[in-house]
Amino acid sequence: MERLLRVAAALALGLLAALPASRACAAEESPYGVNVHAPGGEELKRLLDLTQAARIGWIRIDFVWGWVEPVKGTRHYDGYDEIVREARSRGIEIYASLIGTPAWASDGPLGIGAPRDVADWRAFVSETARRYRGRVKAWGVWNEPNLGEFWAGTRGQYIDVLLVPAAQEIHRADPDALVCGPELAHLTSGGADWHGWLLDVMRRAGSSIDVVTHHVYDRDGNGEVTRKLDASTTFGGNPDYWSLVAPSVREVLQVAGARQPVWLTETGWASSEVGEVLQSRYVLGLYTDWFGRSGERPWVKKIFAYELIDDGSDGVPRWGLLRPDRSAKPAYSGLATFTSAFPPWGDAAGLVQAVVPEIVAPGVPAEVRVTLRNTGSTTWTRDAGHALAPLGDASRLSPGRMPLPAGRPVAAGETITFAFPVSAPREGTFHPEWRLVGEGGAQFGPGVAGTVTATGACPAPPAPVVTVAPAGGLPAGSVAAFSWSVGAGMAPGVESYQVRVEAWGTTGSTATLVDTRVPVPTFAWRVPGNSGPAFGFRVAAVNGCGVGPFSPPSSFSAAMAPAAIVVTRGQGEPWLVRRGEAAPTSLLAFRNAGGEAATVRFDVSEGAFALTPLSTTLGPGEEATVLLSARPGATGNPGLRAGRVAASWSRGVVSTPVALAVTAGDVGAARVTVSPAGLLFLAPESERAPTAEVVLTNPGSAPVLVAPMIEPGGAWLLVSSADLASPIPPAGTRRVRVTADRNLRTSEDGASPVRTVLSFVVAGGGAGDWADLPVVDAEPAPRAAAPGRGPVPSGTSSWVVPTAVRQGGAFGQSFVSSLVLGNAGGAPVPVDVYAAPAGTDGELAATRARVTVPAAGTLLLDEALPVLFGEAAGAAHLELRSAERSRSEAS
Repeated sequence: MERLLRVAAALALGLLAALPASRACAAEESPYGVNVHAPGGEELKRLLDLTQAARIGWIRIDFVWGWVEPVKGTRHYDGYDEIVREARSRGIEIYASLIGTPAWASDGPLGIGAPRDVADWRAFVSETARRYRGRVKAWGVWNEPNLGEFWAGTRGQYIDVLLVPAAQEIHRADPDALVCGPELAHLTSGGADWHGWLLDVMRRAGSSIDVVTHHVYDRDGNGEVTRKLDASTTFGGNPDYWSLVAPSVREVLQVAGARQPVWLTETGWASSEVGEVLQSRYVLGLYTDWFGRSGERPWVKKIFAYELIDDGSDGVPRWGLLRPDRSAKPAYSGLATFTSAFPPWGDAAGLVQAVVPEIVAPGVPAEVRVTLRNTGSTTWTRDAGHALAPLGDASRLSPGRMPLPAGRPVAAGETITFAFPVSAPREGTFHPEWRLVGEGGAQFGPGVAGTVTATGACPAPPAPVVTVAPAGGLPAGSVAAFSWSVGAGMAPGVESYQVRVEAWGTTGSTATLVDTRVPVPTFAWRVPGNSGPAFGFRVAAVNGCGVGPFSPPSSFSAAMAPAAIVVTRGQGEPWLVRRGEAAPTSLLAFRNAGGEAATVRFDVSEGAFALTPLSTTLGPGEEATVLLSARPGATGNPGLRAGRVAASWSRGVVSTPVALAVTAGDVGAARVTVSPAGLLFLAPESERAPTAEVVLTNPGSAPVLVAPMIEPGGAWLLVSSADLASPIPPAGTRRVRVTADRNLRTSEDGASPVRTVLSFVVAGGGAGDWADLPVVDAEPAPRAAAPGRGPVPSGTSSWVVPTAVRQGGAFGQSFVSSLVLGNAGGAPVPVDVYAAPAGTDGELAATRARVTVPAAGTLLLDEALPVLFGEAAGAAHLELRSAERSRSEAS
């Protein structure tokens, strides 16, 4: 199941007491893992950022022998150096699988043949383990050798030529590293015989393995994966009958007398086969099976979901937790939530931020700042010995072990920052690393590593120039945005920025409100929710030589903001109940995000619902919870009852949708699909409520009743309930009107564009019962000149469309977008298209294409623009300009 140059990320659990102590302390406590593809450059950084965001602390990469050493004796590690460097800079540990025989080293098939001379294999393993000593904590030996597509040698050759020699070289080069294997595929057909392989490997070479790794898949769900791992079978203790009834993994290890911990390093479900909802349910179900309960730790110590991001190639199953454009599937969001709800056992840590200087002057101190979060279940204390310890070259550059401050325990979920000087004794290159230690000096958490070069003079950077800052007064509770620039071409370059926000009192007093490091030249800060003094913003650039001078202060003030009622928790999920069942209830939450108190009244537009309370007074920042219930008798008739709960006060109104669907009999055994795959509302700013249509299709053999679900909040999106009042017949369709009510958009929806997911849920449940429809209200562009293009002409509307082009489809390649322009007018309308790479925040290039949308017609941009301008690959922002007299909608 493994692909070349694949990263598998996971935090490892502690080893059993039977293993040597020197290697036991190298294992992390978290059980969570995921397989990730890892190209180089910016894509590698983005994928590692996503891995870190989900609180996953190890990556696993394939170290391909044939790539490192294409010619005997000449080894190139540049690509792997980048992966190791980027992973370690994020505090992510590394688990690397050694695979892939080069053509010169084998008489067998390329990549999978047995080495002709085991000395060649030993030399590669030895240099590789030595090069990454202390940075790569676990090494796997091959992948799924019981499958002919991955290993052309025999079982004996795997043990005698690959596994045992590799283990000897790894343990010799890095005694603290873990050797993992045999990475078997849980298959028996075609000679795979996983249980025979596992029993033989553990009996003959178990002493060479520190961690047993295995791969299990089952399309029927998480229960079957757990059964294959842990079941008690009829002949589990008798290998003579395993060909009749396959044993579980636990039973094979018991027969072999194995005591090593077990990592499940590949498992998962393809959303292209089971759907995104079932994929999420199975992934979270498996983690819940093993790690979602308190009590004794399970014997499977880590589970790696396969994989982080979909392979976007045609015909390849969509195993990923993310789509090819890196948008999150439910499984990714659910896993990130799960890792937060069930923290690791014992001592564990996650990296929040690390700043390590790259260039220093000999003898000139420079600062290191490391911020770590307690992601385990124990509280760190000075008395228990918790400290940040220097490893490797760090002991030559920095002070000794840095204990926690006295009287400053760090509880689970809290963070601690270590700030200390480093000073190089001479010119040269150093490879320092720092890591937490706990009771008894056992290391845990991510290692913070860097490369520090000491050379000549070391100038600090000049003061930045603030280019964007608020002027005058800002409403209290609003967000103040800042950006700045600093001279280019400096050596050493700027690594981060020190930001300070101060409150200036009327008597001349100054209080520091913010003093923090940020990695990029932008900063946002929410102004306190009450009126107060003037504020000042200053920033200084930081490099390996120290902190430069601060910029002159940029001053602004705060004013009391009006009340602003926002939806903080919407309906969540439509009610779908059988006729006559008990009336359900749900909770809604509304918060005052402004700076003034307000008396709020709650009303519901549909008589089938009731609310408690009907009114309340909310002060600044206060939240009210409203109980929504179905009135008695509301479930007496089949169909959909939908409405809106409105929170109104003197300055405005905000609302959230509600829906009650009542099934008739066994309606709901089929599924539903949505066309088009997404809506993008584009209309003149004067048109406050553009409307579009989507088509729901029932491809099943039974009627389905469908209810809408709008997340998040749903205040600005309306769905016609009349279109969903009755079930969709088998093979039937239903047109649903969707309206963007811009009057209902609130400040907490964020700046434009506002993006919402409208889901249609089928009564009765089952596979395929959830179909999503992303809806974006595109951003009206500011009527001012932007780089490379003039101001928006009078009488013309402009919309900025985020990420409208699929990854790999823009800039020099085929322009592949599902964007459809609709012209509701009676005359053809020209539309000008500007483009910019994603992530450039609307800095749209001057390159332009013009397309014409026919009268009362539509135009697919795929057909109009076969090639877009430029050469960079990736998603893109578009700006579309057309005359205000036209109305455009895109999907």
